[in-house]
Amino acid sequence: MFDSLLKDLLQGKFICEISDAPAFRYLQEFDNVQQVEEFLNRLGYRDSESIQNQRYLREKKH
Repeated sequence: MFDSLLKDLLQGKFICEISDAPAFRYLQEFDNVQQVEEFLNRLGYRDSESIQNQRYLREKKH
């Protein structure tokens, strides 16, 4: 799940309960979010999520 999720995020895909339920559930686990954030930070990206916790995406750090 980790690898495919990262590929999707790096391709600019939104992850939400509708578009990718398994990935969304994966990102509900604190440890999983930490691993994703750590990996993306090394590449100069960061995670974002909507106020309703509905989608995750990556944005280039400024």
